[in-house]
Amino acid sequence: MIFTDPIILRMLGYLHDKNPYKNSFIFYGLNPDHPVRGETLEKYTEKALAETFGEAIQKSFDQERSVIAKALAIQSNIREDEYIGFSIDKLDALQKTISITQSYTIQGNTLKVQKYKEKRLITVDQDQMRKLVSFCGKSPSVFIFSGAERKASIDFNILEDKQRKQLARIMGEIARKERNISFHGFRHFFNSTIRGTVSDDILRLQTGHSDERMTDTYDHMTDDRGEQLRKAVQAKILPFIPKAVGE
Repeated sequence: MIFTDPIILRMLGYLHDKNPYKNSFIFYGLNPDHPVRGETLEKYTEKALAETFGEAIQKSFDQERSVIAKALAIQSNIREDEYIGFSIDKLDALQKTISITQSYTIQGNTLKVQKYKEKRLITVDQDQMRKLVSFCGKSPSVFIFSGAERKASIDFNILEDKQRKQLARIMGEIARKERNISFHGFRHFFNSTIRGTVSDDILRLQTGHSDERMTDTYDHMTDDRGEQLRKAVQAKILPFIPKAVGE
């Protein structure tokens, strides 16, 4: 039994009305005797996520980003056909290093991951680190560069439409993988977002988890809960620190 909102029920009803086979399936597939496969939902959801991230990545490209990417491509000495992506958790601002554990290549239309046997460190200067921290704090939160950028910076504006879309999709998929966002991740998102607004036993009625351990496993700090925590610290903890209140 799944409890949901009347708006979602109406959306499900509209989808069922479009079922060309006029049978009981809401999530119908190509075969009238079977619903859509779970793998199909996963594939196209993750494709849509990659396209969304790719659009955000295109907007992030500017001269400053290109200068950093070229420097990193030279310092990391990756092959021309390789890509590297990293998020803010791979940055060590104190040591001024970037931890790299894998690279990506394109084989046909498939993005392949090459895991390194040992972690690689790229050393950057203070200015580069400051810019990378700022970049990785924004959408899509992943800095991506290619070995080909040693020779020439990537410019989406001069690419043909097909090439532009392909490159954006590739980079969007790298961003998705680096952030570990998947179809199944929405289940974690639901658990983390709803937890705290209802009791855990009510939450498990919706998620189907059998015990508290799974509820804990699926719990991650959300932006909303993080903001609540920040405000609580500001109100309850900072007053005990004189410098924090200007005394």
